[in-house]
Amino acid sequence: MNQPLTAIILAGGLGTRLRSAVPNLPKCMAPVAGKSFITHVVKYLQSQGVEHFIFSLGYLHHAFEDALR
Repeated sequence: MNQPLTAIILAGGLGTRLRSAVPNLPKCMAPVAGKSFITHVVKYLQSQGVEHFIFSLGYLHHAFEDALR
């Protein structure tokens, strides 16, 4: 029996190079084609069979957590 796949996503960087484009968001929340970058990543990983996610957060973590609610 196969165990469900788990992905660990590192999403805690300061995003200094993107700060001028998305000043109040962590870089993983930057909009790309109408959705956050992290949404695209999660959807892709789900399509590959990943069922569980662990997010390593740091800078502006509250914005990420708020988006999940």
